[in-house]
Amino acid sequence: MTASCPTCGRDFDPLRSAWTRILGGRVVVYCSGQCKAGMLDSLTPVPAPAPVPALTPVPEPAPVPAPVPSTPRSQPVPLPAPPRPRPVYRGTAAAVLVLAGAAAAAVAIASMRSTSPATAASVPMPAAVPVPIPAPVPVPVRAPEAPPAPAKADPQRLVADAKAALAAALDDPSPRVRLLAAMALSRAGDSRALAELVAALDKDPSEIRRVEVAVALARAGDARGMDYLVAQLRSPRRDVRLEAARSLALLGDARGKDRLREALDAVQLRLGAAEALAALGDPQGIQILRQALAAAGPESRLRAAVALGRAGDDTARPALQQILADGKLEIGAEGALARLGDRSTIPALERALRLSALRVEAAVELRRLQAPVDPTALAAALQAETDAGRISAAEAALVLLAPTPPAELR
Repeated sequence: MTASCPTCGRDFDPLRSAWTRILGGRVVVYCSGQCKAGMLDSLTPVPAPAPVPALTPVPEPAPVPAPVPSTPRSQPVPLPAPPRPRPVYRGTAAAVLVLAGAAAAAVAIASMRSTSPATAASVPMPAAVPVPIPAPVPVPVRAPEAPPAPAKADPQRLVADAKAALAAALDDPSPRVRLLAAMALSRAGDSRALAELVAALDKDPSEIRRVEVAVALARAGDARGMDYLVAQLRSPRRDVRLEAARSLALLGDARGKDRLREALDAVQLRLGAAEALAALGDPQGIQILRQALAAAGPESRLRAAVALGRAGDDTARPALQQILADGKLEIGAEGALARLGDRSTIPALERALRLSALRVEAAVELRRLQAPVDPTALAAALQAETDAGRISAAEAALVLLAPTPPAELR
């Protein structure tokens, strides 16, 4: 059994993959942890900068010797004067005078020492007087100033910025980026985005990704999306048939019920099919989920609780509240509690707005609860994140702040 990764489009065996997530009420299986985190594998590499040629050093000019003044031949060169001879003292008169002066100096020094009132050794030193050292004056320590709070984003300006960012992404050289931008901008009914989706519906190499494109078209009100999903119920590939049936169920269309009931006989597909059937209010799907909530393994119990909450079954509320208390945002417990009208989940949904893979679904549930939300985090993500992060931030802004509610709430 093979499936196509929803992020990179590669075929892989979903039964051997350890990377799964529940998005939009269905189980999404990825081929790797990077694809689960929403990383793009088709970004256009940035060309390396051209090498800068080395600069050739300019040799310094050789020093020019100073010109030697030449003496005209007509003028004679003066010769230096011979040194003046030092006088030579003859006789002993000078020596006698020097000795007499030295003797007089010695007598004078001896006389001064004998008549001095005290020598340096006999003069007493004054006693040391302690000088008090003043205590240091304490310097008041100023508390560090808190960083200024970011200014709140204007909702109308943020919606305009989100549309502009998505429109710019439609011109990106990466087909994957263009497709993600078109799926997000189709929520606003943009004609360029819808044309991009229609083109992808015909030529995208991944059949599973074509189903996702059809869902975006159907969500935007384009009948071609719903027609494609119904046609894929007869696909020769079982995974494509089931994905089309799940997508129709999430859109509120029951035409895929028969395919979902067929999947109930396969152990590995039973829980996923029950999730989609429960979204349609099918009693058999709800009963299977209740049984899994009571007796299945930990992961299956978590999936069953989220699916029951999304189906509006209040029996899952205690399990969902426990999941939320454990801080496991990635499994969608906060969205399931929002379906049950539990407003205590609003803080968790606001935290989910900071996560690229969860923010669109969180925005839908916050809009469902009509919760007042500060969109500053979305405005920051719109400026700072990767291509996929900016696109999800722009789509969440349209879901949360656009005048028309999203298709999930109509």
